[in-house]
This record gives sequence, C-alpha cells and structure tokens, in this order.
Amino acid sequence: MKTHGFNVGIKESHLHNRGVFITKGVAPPGSVVAIYPGTVYHPGDSILLQSISNSYVFQCCDGVFIDGKHNGISGIFYKSIAGKNQLGPYSMCDHSWLTLKNLNNPLACGQIVNNGGPKNANVCYCEIDLDLRMVPLKQRKFIPNISHSEPSPLLRMVVLVARSNITEGEELLSSYFSVC
Repeated sequence: MKTHGFNVGIKESHLHNRGVFITKGVAPPGSVVAIYPGTVYHPGDSILLQSISNSYVFQCCDGVFIDGKHNGISGIFYKSIAGKNQLGPYSMCDHSWLTLKNLNNPLACGQIVNNGGPKNANVCYCEIDLDLRMVPLKQRKFIPNISHSEPSPLLRMVVLVARSNITEGEELLSSYFSVC
C-alpha cells in the first residue's frame, strides 16, 4: 500500500522467515515507516500468561509493554478487548494486523521488522502517546493498538522511524535496543 511516497510490505527475508520491506519508492530519514501494533499493558496490568514464549512483547522505557503477537492467547486478548471497547458501529482499533494480510493501516507491521543490530539498523523505535481525543471516531479503525486497561485519552504507541534513506527492495532493520 502507498504511504507518503513509498510502499511497505511483508515479504520473505533472508534474515528470519519474513520481514518488512520498502516495496516501492524511497522512505527518507525521519519518515514513520511502521507502527508496532498490539495490546498495550501499563505497569500493574497482568501480562504473565501472554508473555510466555512470546518474542513479540516490546518493553517501553517506562515499563509499558506492547504485545505484538498476532496469534495464540495474545491475539485472543486483543480481539476480546477490541470487541469490549467498540462504540456502536465504530471500531476503536484496527484488527487487520492480526492476519498479516490486507492491512487496513499499511504501517501496522512493525512487529515483523527484523533485528539488524546497531551497525545495520536503518530504523529506530520511537515511543509516543497518541491523544485519542484528537482522533475522530471514524478514523480510530486505523489505529493498530488498544489498551488492556480502562480506556484513557492517551494511547501508547511505538512507531519505527527511518534513520537514513531506505530504498525500494531494502528491508527495514532495527536494533532491538535502540529507542530514539
């Protein structure tokens, strides 16, 4: 899908099964190239069961966790919370990332970005708090995150930002320990 002069997509990777690639165009430095989707757990929220054998749990600097695993108990929790938080006909989040196909938000693939290590990383993680009061109800269906706790006006998200020009055919690579 096209996003601001470049497209991203999930493809086979020589590093680890699959990865996220620029499939068309060029992503310039500073561009948001992906979002780490999933259930957001705040300090004090129970995440023990979901975290067992789960390499998709992202820990933020302040102890917030985002569980980006699309299947198993993690996927079940995400769907359950999304259903509970639906407001009439309006979905409060994007479910499409759970299938890894036909993404409503083409950037909702950050959990698939592979580790390139500090020397090869061309993206970095950036933690943000999205003020949901500024997002119209009809647009929330594109947000691939949902809070495990009671809904709050601020939703933690982690976006992946290009550190350099990333060209067509190039895989997005992070350093799992880099937060900008």
